Amino acid sequence: MSEDLDKVKEVTYNNRARLDTHEALCALRYEQIIEKLKIANDQISAMVSKVESLSVVAIQGKTSLATIIWIAGAGASVFTFLVFLLKTFKVL
Repeated sequence: MSEDLDKVKEVTYNNRARLDTHEALCALRYEQIIEKLKIANDQISAMVSKVESLSVVAIQGKTSLATIIWIAGAGASVFTFLVFLLKTFKVL
């Protein structure tokens, strides 16, 4: 019976040591996961700010493109009107 009790104590001690090791590894993994999540969160925040700045640039680009098209259209209209006047008065 004493041998059985010694075996139970040894198994219990080994199980406790394995459990302590497992808990320490889990704590280390948890810390690493939290660290990586913080890094990912920082990267996402940086990406969001870049996307917002690109959105502003894109909107400004559309506005300036629309302005250029409007000016080109107005210039073409003036040119066409001048050609019409010159042809009407037989200058051309």
